[in-house]
Amino acid sequence: MRNITCTHHGAIRMQQRGRRHRDIEIIRACGTQVEDEVWMLLDRDANAVIRELKQYIRDVERLKNSKLVERDGLVHTVYTPRAGNRKRTLRRARERGV
Repeated sequence: MRNITCTHHGAIRMQQRGRRHRDIEIIRACGTQVEDEVWMLLDRDANAVIRELKQYIRDVERLKNSKLVERDGLVHTVYTPRAGNRKRTLRRARERGV
C-alpha cells in the first residue's frame, strides 16, 4: 500500500463516514476512474471483484492438500497425495527446518 496523505478536511470526513485508509486503496484498485482524479467503486466493479474472489476460493477449495513438485523452474508433477505421504512430507520438512 502506498502512503496516503489526506487533507485535514478529508481526514475528518473519512472519520465521520467510517472510512479507512485501506478503503482508498480498494476504491483506486477496483473502481472506475471517472475523471482525472476521481474514482467510483460501482456495483459492476464490486461484482466483478467478488466474482473473481469467489472463483479463487473455489479453486483453493478444489486444490486442498495438493502437492506440487518443481525443480529448476520446471513443474515435474502435481497431485493429491494420500494421507501417509502428506504426513511424511510434512514431517521431513519440519526436520529440515523448512
